[in-house]
Amino acid sequence: MNDSGVMAFTATLATDQADVPKVVVVRQEGAKPRAVVTNLDAPPGQEGAKFEEFSAPLVYSDGNVLFGARWSGKSSGSGLFLWSPGGLQPLPLPPGFALRPKDLLDPFFVGRDETAFVRRGASPDIATEQFFRAISIQTFQALQPPPDPTRTAELLAARPGVAPVQMLLVYLENGSIQTAVLSGDPTDAVLVKQSLTTSPVKAVGRIESLTIGSRGNMIFAAAPVDGPNDLALYCNCDGQENRLTTADDFQPITLAGPGKPILYLTGDTQQTVAFLAPTASGDNTAIYVTTIR
Repeated sequence: MNDSGVMAFTATLATDQADVPKVVVVRQEGAKPRAVVTNLDAPPGQEGAKFEEFSAPLVYSDGNVLFGARWSGKSSGSGLFLWSPGGLQPLPLPPGFALRPKDLLDPFFVGRDETAFVRRGASPDIATEQFFRAISIQTFQALQPPPDPTRTAELLAARPGVAPVQMLLVYLENGSIQTAVLSGDPTDAVLVKQSLTTSPVKAVGRIESLTIGSRGNMIFAAAPVDGPNDLALYCNCDGQENRLTTADDFQPITLAGPGKPILYLTGDTQQTVAFLAPTASGDNTAIYVTTIR
């Protein structure tokens, strides 16, 4: 769902009729749902082919719908597609990022106008951490003036035993879709600035989930290495770690499911963050909403 309330989703329909779609991507604006593509459609420029499988779709701020898809036929393949009122179009993949016919691009990170995909089968947990690592390191290295080395601390340790995951970043810029290959080197530690007015930075164990805040900073869920059940929301704000929630804020969740992650985290332009997490009973999952400033 985008900030205007336009939704998109992929659905499997219960039907045995050959001329009725079984898999559809639906865009819904208000009370008007519309199937923008189905498994009975052919990919643009692929005569004789039929779509076979779709990823979860994303809706950008302009209302256009982005999704990954596979198709069958003599020239079977996989790719990235964008639906707009003008029709469906394939998006070119950047150099160095190739897909096999059985690959499907799955989104693991969704911002307002940016999305990151991995090939199906890659661990979303590893991809999430490497995405955070790549963006954080780029941000830290671009800080001006450069941080004082004596006032920096390690936020996330290197993981030399983990293989890098190739990610595809897709974002809307000046009305057009851009793509880029992204790789988060697990052998690089994430550093942050140490504030002179706050308590020392505590390294976190792993990144549970993340989103983009209203000011373009990364909001992430994590727990300190020395307190794995002390789950909190943090902001990597201009190269500095700021804790946004207290232990009491998350006590109902951490008591219900010690060590259980926040399953999904998202935000909007109004400083609101929503996430999925265990309920008080520990056996169910609920949607939590909070405001961060």
